[in-house]
Amino acid sequence: MTTYYAGLDVSMKTTSVAIADVKGKICFETICETDPAILAQQLKEAGYACEKIGIEAGCISHWLVGELKNLGLPAICIESRQMSAIISLKINKTDRNDARAIANVMRCGMYKEVFQRSRESIDLGLQMGARRILLDTRTKLKNAMRGLLKTYGIRLGDVSHAKFPEKVRTKLEAFDASIRQAMEGLLKAFEETCKSIEKAEEALKSLCKKDPVIALFESIPGVGTITALTYKAVIDNPNRFADPRNVGAYLGLTPKQYSSGEVTQQGKISKRGSNELRALLIECGVVVLTRTKVWTKLKAWGLKIMKRSGIKKAAAAVARKLAIIMLRMWQKGESFIWGNPKEQKCAAA
Repeated sequence: MTTYYAGLDVSMKTTSVAIADVKGKICFETICETDPAILAQQLKEAGYACEKIGIEAGCISHWLVGELKNLGLPAICIESRQMSAIISLKINKTDRNDARAIANVMRCGMYKEVFQRSRESIDLGLQMGARRILLDTRTKLKNAMRGLLKTYGIRLGDVSHAKFPEKVRTKLEAFDASIRQAMEGLLKAFEETCKSIEKAEEALKSLCKKDPVIALFESIPGVGTITALTYKAVIDNPNRFADPRNVGAYLGLTPKQYSSGEVTQQGKISKRGSNELRALLIECGVVVLTRTKVWTKLKAWGLKIMKRSGIKKAAAAVARKLAIIMLRMWQKGESFIWGNPKEQKCAAA
């Protein structure tokens, strides 16, 4: 019995479909609307029972793969970076050629399957993303108003978010009504954004109180609520890594390497994965090294690196170690181990 493999090149409106046999011959091609039911119908009407259906990772790939699996199709989400390198070998890049390439990659097994996050993780990620956008909006509005007022020689200085609207209105009292009206629109948008941020953070705090995993993460010195929530949303499943040390590479906290012949070079961290979580973990690393007063094994280890290589490299190293520690704590359900205080005395001696 012949085995068939399908490749789907997905765009927001349409999807190119290609089915290849075990020898790589294209048996079926079509273009249809990007809808799971329509795609499933087209694949079934083609009359080829596909062993694997490949879809590149993208903004709608999680939804599409999940829906196709629910319809009984063996859909697999594959890494786009690796697929892009293979597709780049083609002279002409078209949706049709991309679908053909994906089908043949599925046939050869030259792909890396992307981890599919749970609905809980996606929901948490949405809440965190909405809060992040609101924070960015608040910052942009505040900076825009500062910039506009500087043209009149008004410099507001350091002022909290709560007192900012009142201070701006006080400065605008001597201006024309048209100027005050223009600025009032920005001030109202700023105030509403601040209220939305408060509501979003209250919802996240209430979520944390019900989650024992977040409580475990918060027992680590330097790790706060936002870092704990972001870590859980990004990692999702603590058992997804065969080796806990792989989480450091997944988050881009391990150095890049280049080796050819007698040349071996080690560069900066790769910065792969979630930029937000990596930045939060590095910030936690700085806090562990410079702000925490209680001695821990982690801080002692980081301080040795800082003395030798500087705070930036030490913070990245502590961030990688934190990522591994958090994963192990999640797997075992145990709180953070501070270390034996006697070791501090030995180290000081």
